[in-house]
Amino acid sequence: MRAQPPVPGVSPGHVLLVDDEMLILRVARAGLESLGYTVTVEQSPVTALSLVSLAAEPFDMVVTDINMPEMTGIELAKAIRMIQPAMPILVMSGLADREALDEVQTLGAHFMPKPYTRAEFSLALVEARSAITRLRESLGE
Repeated sequence: MRAQPPVPGVSPGHVLLVDDEMLILRVARAGLESLGYTVTVEQSPVTALSLVSLAAEPFDMVVTDINMPEMTGIELAKAIRMIQPAMPILVMSGLADREALDEVQTLGAHFMPKPYTRAEFSLALVEARSAITRLRESLGE
């Protein structure tokens, strides 16, 4: 499956991007914006969880790193699932073990290894949305 290019004037959605490293946030934000997404960035997973909980307009997707202080990206994904079970979540990491990958899959999230290319990032975003569709189907929704 190939990711579709953005349609001029139409945003594919609003993404909450969570990573404790500012450089990664800048690069990932630029990549998301180049694909047409509106992006909110947050370095703190605890604050990101508050944003998900309190957002007047829900985010269309959360993209998060795994290894962060305060809470891991997997813990963040679990907490988001409690608030918004149908939220597409893309979890990224340069250092993930088999157990972490299994947890990501169990949550119905999608995993993307770092580093990645723009094309890989674009495809992973599409796959994250597909993963939540598969989760809904497995739950009989």
